[in-house]
Amino acid sequence: MCEDKNGVGQAAFVGLLSSEKKENLAFFFESFKDAHPEHWERVEVAFTDKDFHEIALLKRELPQARPLLCVFHVVKWMKTKIVRLPNVKEDRLRIYQLFNKALHCYNEDNFEKNRQDLIDDSAMTEEFRGYLQDNWWI
Repeated sequence: MCEDKNGVGQAAFVGLLSSEKKENLAFFFESFKDAHPEHWERVEVAFTDKDFHEIALLKRELPQARPLLCVFHVVKWMKTKIVRLPNVKEDRLRIYQLFNKALHCYNEDNFEKNRQDLIDDSAMTEEFRGYLQDNWWI
């Protein structure tokens, strides 16, 4: 159990897996369902990395839950992509800062402004702009 922002106890389940193979993840979800039969159907949110197989399994096992990406994993992934850009270091840093600014918005208007600032930045390559459009923006 953990507490929500109102001090009310909520069921939580964390698993330490040796790998993210489909069988291990299925075992994780089955274990959660067995341990919390009264709670698993009420799960509203599940955090995950950007693994499409994991998200598909999550949607199958907890169809009512909204999958959200873990910010840590998003930042880690984007750092690896940005560092590979052919830009000079200062441009890569600016791209990362603009992405991070968009990532930490608290409303859609602010996000849209920061997303557009990133897309319009002169340091953005067409290839990276396309990658963001195809893989990250909704």
